[in-house]
Amino acid sequence: MIHILGPGAIGLLHATHLLKYTKIPITLIGTKIINPFKFTHQQLNHQSTSFECDYKTSQQIQQPIDRLIVCTKSYDVISSIESIQHQLHEQTIIIILSNGILKILNDLNVYQTKNKNIGMILPGITTHGSIKINSNIVHTGIGFTQIGISDVQMNSRQQQQYEEFMDILTLGWKELNFQRLNDKEIQLKLYWKFCMNCIINPITCLINCKNGFIDYNHCHDLIEPLLNEFLLVFPIMSTFGLTKQSLLNDIYQLCLDTFNNQNSMLVDLYKGRRLELDYLNGFLIEMAKKNSIDVPNHLFLFHAIQSKVQLITKNSHLVGHL
Repeated sequence: MIHILGPGAIGLLHATHLLKYTKIPITLIGTKIINPFKFTHQQLNHQSTSFECDYKTSQQIQQPIDRLIVCTKSYDVISSIESIQHQLHEQTIIIILSNGILKILNDLNVYQTKNKNIGMILPGITTHGSIKINSNIVHTGIGFTQIGISDVQMNSRQQQQYEEFMDILTLGWKELNFQRLNDKEIQLKLYWKFCMNCIINPITCLINCKNGFIDYNHCHDLIEPLLNEFLLVFPIMSTFGLTKQSLLNDIYQLCLDTFNNQNSMLVDLYKGRRLELDYLNGFLIEMAKKNSIDVPNHLFLFHAIQSKVQLITKNSHLVGHL
C-alpha cells in the first residue's frame, strides 16, 4: 500500500502512473470522503485513461502507514503530516514532492525535535506540468521526478522496505523520468528547483501568463536582476557548478518544456487560494535579511503579488477568471 497525501494535480499525476504500471494499492488522503474515487488522466498525446482508487480523510486512516508520498501545498505539509501522525512510525518512508522544499525541510527538522520519530524523510522534486480540472488530470508538460537516496543507517528490515519502495517507484514512474540521486545530487536539485520556482512562478502571476510566454525577448530584464539577487543569497549554487548563464538557460528551457502549463501559483491566485509565496520568495527574503543582503527586486515582486492577491480577494468576480 502507498498513501498519497495531497490529491491535487501533482499527487494524482504520480498516482496514475503507479496505478498504471504497478499492482500496488493506492490510497489518497484528502479532505473529502469519496470511495471509490474515479478520475481520468489525459496524457501529452491527448489519450485518456480512467482510474479509480481509495480516497480517505486523515481520520479514516486506521492502519499504519509504511509508504507515504506528500504532494500537498508547502504551507500544508506540517499540518497534513500531523493529521496522520498517529499512523506513522519509525520505519515509515516519507517522500516530499511539494514546492518550497528548503523551508519545508527546516520546518520538519523543528517538528521532529518536538514530536516522536515520524519516519525516514526523503526530499524530492518534480518539474512535470499538470493541472486538475474536476476529476480530470491533464499532463501539460514533460519534466522529471527525482528523490534523494537516504544515507541514514538502516537495519535489515528498513533496508528491505526502502529497496522495495524504490523498486516500485522505478517501475511506476518510468514515464515520469524518475531518478534516485545521491545526497550531493539531490541538494543541487533542491536549490535548482527552488531557484526556478522563485523566478518563474511569481512572474507568471505578475504578468498573468502561462509558462511558455516567459522568454528572453519579453522577460529577460525582469529575470536577470532576480537571478542576480538569488545568487547573492545562495552562493552555494556555485559549489554545485550552477552559473548565472546555466540557470538562465534552464529557466527559459523549463518554460519551453512546460509551454502550455499554468503553474500552481498562477492557478491558486485566480482560484482565490492561498499562495506558496512565503515558502518561495518569502523564504529567500528571510535568508537575505539574516545575512544582511539587499534583495529589492524580490521584495518588489513579493509585495506586488501580495497586492494582487488583495485586489482579487476584494473583487470576488475576478476569482476563477484568467
